[in-house]
Amino acid sequence: LSAGSAALPIEVLEKAQKGFLSPLGKEISICEMGYRTTDFHKVMDDAEESFRKLNNIPDNYEVHFFNGGATLQFAAVPMNIIGDDETGKACYLMSGHWSEKASREAKKFVNVEERCVDDKGLYFDYPLGKDWNIPTDAKYVHYTAADTRQGFEYQDFEYDAIPKGVELVCDASANFGSKPVDIKNYGVIYAAAHKIFSTSGVCYTVIRKDLIKPNVHKYTPTMCNWHVFQNAPNKIHNVPVIFAIWLGHLTCEYMIER
Repeated sequence: LSAGSAALPIEVLEKAQKGFLSPLGKEISICEMGYRTTDFHKVMDDAEESFRKLNNIPDNYEVHFFNGGATLQFAAVPMNIIGDDETGKACYLMSGHWSEKASREAKKFVNVEERCVDDKGLYFDYPLGKDWNIPTDAKYVHYTAADTRQGFEYQDFEYDAIPKGVELVCDASANFGSKPVDIKNYGVIYAAAHKIFSTSGVCYTVIRKDLIKPNVHKYTPTMCNWHVFQNAPNKIHNVPVIFAIWLGHLTCEYMIER
């Protein structure tokens, strides 16, 4: 459970140090590659492949390395999943500081109902899933897998408490990669790279393909529009944070080897 930037394995840092100037065996550093070049695309493809392998991501899910950390997805999630449905509703399970931030951001764009709120903000106790009372007409339920401010982490999330037909969305920034996760339980699962895999600037975002659609919220910025990125050449709409993506690839390789 990582608060702030992760302590990366020394083996990964040393490999990054040695490969920084020539990661592909060419006279060009990782930070100098043009984002429309085949070298750049190879780094991106390798990073996605190792991330998919490590986390057993099914073929009907897309992987994106979005800029902006997890916080940008606080806005992107409601704008894309609820899209242009002005009456669409979302439900947020509260567990601390980061779930509060995610809910507060979503409220700017969609109707939000909060559950499991602790008025004291401590979250020392948590209700059982049968008492979550999630609305059956919600488009999605969002939860934060581990809230580092309060130190709360779901050990065994009660998936049975999610009504049929309601998508499950998870901010797994603090513990994604620390234990096996069945991706098929989720419509979307995302994580800021710097908590486990890499340094800051990137959000590893896993989205089931049918949730990437053109009818997004009318005020969706391009940087939050999953459909735009999905249909860009090589899924690259603007310049990604390539060093963080490459470093994350080295970490994934390290984890796979072990």
